[in-house]
Amino acid sequence: MYFCPNNHLLFTKYYDYTFPCHVCGLSNITPPFYACELCVYFVHKSCGELPHHLLFHSKHPSHTLTLSSEENYKCNACNSNFSFSPTFKCDSTCNFYLDLKCAMMAPITFKKLYLDQTTTIIQHSTHPHPMKYFHVDYDQTAHCFGCRSLIKSGCQVYVCGEDFDYVLHKSCAELPKEIHYPFHLNHGPLTLNIKYFKWFNDKCNLCNKIYTTIFIFKCNECSFWLCLKCNEIAMRAKRSIKYKYHEHLLCFASDGDMFIDNNNHCDSYDSYCKQTPIILHNKEFSDTSPFTFYCLECDFKSHLLCGPLPSRIEYEYHIHPLILSELFINEESFEDYYCDICEMRRDPRIRIYYCADCKYAADVHCLINEIKNIFESDINNVPLITMGEDLGIAADDEYDDISSERLIDMINALSHEEKKFLRMFYIWYDSSSSSMVKEQQLEKQKHSHNEASESNLEDKDVNWIIDYLSLRYINRRDAFNDNVNVYRLRMFEKKPKFESTDLELKLVTVEGYKIPHPLAPILKRLLSEHGDISSDDGEIKLSKEGKSVIYFILCKTLKRMRDTKIADITIDLLLEWDFNVNFIKESVAFEIDFLTSHVWELIKPIFCGIQAKRLESEIPTMIMKRREKLHQEMIKLDSQLATCENILKTPGLKELCAKASAKKWNSAGEGLF
Repeated sequence: MYFCPNNHLLFTKYYDYTFPCHVCGLSNITPPFYACELCVYFVHKSCGELPHHLLFHSKHPSHTLTLSSEENYKCNACNSNFSFSPTFKCDSTCNFYLDLKCAMMAPITFKKLYLDQTTTIIQHSTHPHPMKYFHVDYDQTAHCFGCRSLIKSGCQVYVCGEDFDYVLHKSCAELPKEIHYPFHLNHGPLTLNIKYFKWFNDKCNLCNKIYTTIFIFKCNECSFWLCLKCNEIAMRAKRSIKYKYHEHLLCFASDGDMFIDNNNHCDSYDSYCKQTPIILHNKEFSDTSPFTFYCLECDFKSHLLCGPLPSRIEYEYHIHPLILSELFINEESFEDYYCDICEMRRDPRIRIYYCADCKYAADVHCLINEIKNIFESDINNVPLITMGEDLGIAADDEYDDISSERLIDMINALSHEEKKFLRMFYIWYDSSSSSMVKEQQLEKQKHSHNEASESNLEDKDVNWIIDYLSLRYINRRDAFNDNVNVYRLRMFEKKPKFESTDLELKLVTVEGYKIPHPLAPILKRLLSEHGDISSDDGEIKLSKEGKSVIYFILCKTLKRMRDTKIADITIDLLLEWDFNVNFIKESVAFEIDFLTSHVWELIKPIFCGIQAKRLESEIPTMIMKRREKLHQEMIKLDSQLATCENILKTPGLKELCAKASAKKWNSAGEGLF
């Protein structure tokens, strides 16, 4: 988009125009040309695409240069004379002119003119004079021309011997002329350029921030621009990371990178922060929050702890390599777990690095320097492990045949009868609906850092646990069923929801069934151990795609059970599993006796014991907090009652109330007519 001097949008016209161009002054403009009919402003297409202003130009950095047309002028850069030609003219009183060729300089280059043991001199294409190398010993007031940052003590710079205000950091002066940006390879290398001017949407294509630097990298075939900060990160991106739950490559970002946003959501599939939001209060998450994984092609981000980590680390203060372990329980102590480096208590739900020979455990944040060194060097030969891979379910296969079809596409393609049947038990939104967009926003808010509470128990969990554990026969299935039936009814009434993040997942094929690719290893393991457990004897005869949706529900349930620690099971989660299992077994007749018996065995001796243990401290603490809150509310209410009594004692108030009572049924308009 291009604009006239009054910032109106220029439109392309295709008819003949005999009046002169408002920029160059030449007549007989040939189509196509640009026009603003509001301002009666007509220009050649090439003239209309010129910037209106140049900022911080190396030939005249102190003032802004404005595009104009002069009858006669002499270019101050090349000393050539021009007539009736566009020029960039100083807005001040300098009488400074640049012709278009000198103003829109060629890509940046530099060469070293003289080099010995004590002196380095360069000729940089952004400046007409040689520049000498200096090591700065104290803070300066000057700014680097390339990155516009202050020159500070310790900087290595090149300074012009004639114009001491013109300074370049050594790193800015020696930037490569071209870079091969790993995520914009179709158009060849990006070229180092000077960004003298501002367009309507003048932002870096990666960080989407307005430029603060003069040097930028530009694609010569399209409008792709990269600022210096993003270039630094892009070069690190050559050591990009393949994450099995995201279609693009990821990069590792550390503190200081612009992509860090500690309050942002995490997009990792079914990771710690989504399974158990309470875990976000853990010190390990706060200690690793300055580090994240991000995608250079979309807005995908992941917590360090939720993303892929090196499978092993060599730690200089331990004789053996430390192996990444997702689940480690100390058999000698079931309650207290400590890091052997910082000697602080740790959460057993969070991944650690462990030496089995020495029973030596280390938090991730205590090894962050070693992890940074791995990610910021060549990681091609370093195995990375994603959450869940070391628990024995993940398959070895890499699913390169991921199709463009999403789960929501497969559901939408089901027959009317199949969709009607599914909607009796589940709800979902199409990705094009406003409800889906709203749901995605709510999910991001739900999984943000600010949403986690100090306990994963809600009031209804406390009520259910007390009611259930009060029963005499808690180990009997009928007692459990009787106690949860009211909750099951509520679950059926509101219906479980297919999450938008699942619906957007792309599919792979496993033995003829389509499944979201993160769940493919689970389906493969399931079919390997139990065979095809689908059936045509359910309430409706399902197509292959319909059965694939049921396998999705089953594999999603299995994955969630595998990833959830027993201590984190809530009544809602338990009922969700119970609902899914009953639907799969009773309504579609899949043969899942192995799962129903496992769920009951989980509930009977283990889950009940975990809930009983909560009666020792967690639940009483919650009840005392609720009681204290109610006590404070009672104090507030008592104070308000006392205030009411005191107000009624105000002289004359009773007479006013009596008068109001006598008049309250009269018309408000009485006496007006």
